[in-house]
Amino acid sequence: MLTRFAKIIIEAIVLTTIASFLSCVGNRTDANQAWIDSDSVASAKMDSLEALLDSTMPQGADELFNDFFFNFAGNKRLQRQRMTIDNSNWSYNPFFMEQGYYTPIFDNADQIYLQNDTNVTKAIVEKIYLELNSIKQYTFHKLKGYWMLTDIDTMKIDVSGNGSFLKFYYKFANDEKFQAKSLADPIKFVGPDPDNDFDTLEGEIMPETWRAFCPELPKDVIYNIIYDDANCSPTSSKIFIINGIANGLEIRLYFEKDKKKGWKLVKLEQ
Repeated sequence: MLTRFAKIIIEAIVLTTIASFLSCVGNRTDANQAWIDSDSVASAKMDSLEALLDSTMPQGADELFNDFFFNFAGNKRLQRQRMTIDNSNWSYNPFFMEQGYYTPIFDNADQIYLQNDTNVTKAIVEKIYLELNSIKQYTFHKLKGYWMLTDIDTMKIDVSGNGSFLKFYYKFANDEKFQAKSLADPIKFVGPDPDNDFDTLEGEIMPETWRAFCPELPKDVIYNIIYDDANCSPTSSKIFIINGIANGLEIRLYFEKDKKKGWKLVKLEQ
């Protein structure tokens, strides 16, 4: 999946270059012709702009939200085209492209496969400011086969379905003493077999040796993607994934919440 994303990034860069060249020779799209105002307006204009959208996006990129979004995040022109909201004050937003990774949060392993589900018709990209206790949500819907940004909202972490976990995670990532107290004994471990590229090794990590295995954790601003409202409710388990955009990195941290002991890291998978 990640190598496919790397290919998409390259395509997005090429498309941005082409768009810049066209703007220099007069093929400039008036901002007033962009997608604005309401879903009804977007629906009415969808057919007339079909050819333009096809020329901007790689073929088939609207099938999966992740494929679309990597193009969206890397293309200034595409961002203005793919909105049903007023974009008069919109500035290009690279989202997590600049930091080089994103961190989806799931309730269970079954939800992870939503990333590759072509039946998903709604997705919410969350920019989470852990220290500021704030979330900015960008909501996308699939309208007539095209992903469109339909709403932007802000909320406090406290009222989020992931609120309890996010407040815990902020302390877990920034306070080593708190982190040490928040480890299961032992922690399950799954990692690559150094002697076989196609196999994995399973074992256990003792809390006292955790620092030797602990990956570099994002400490302040993170990005989550919610697919079809899959993980919008409080649960007692979370899978926190660190996904590198172009380097093949994928680290999964499994947490479980005990009513008395709170959240604990129970498994690390690399």
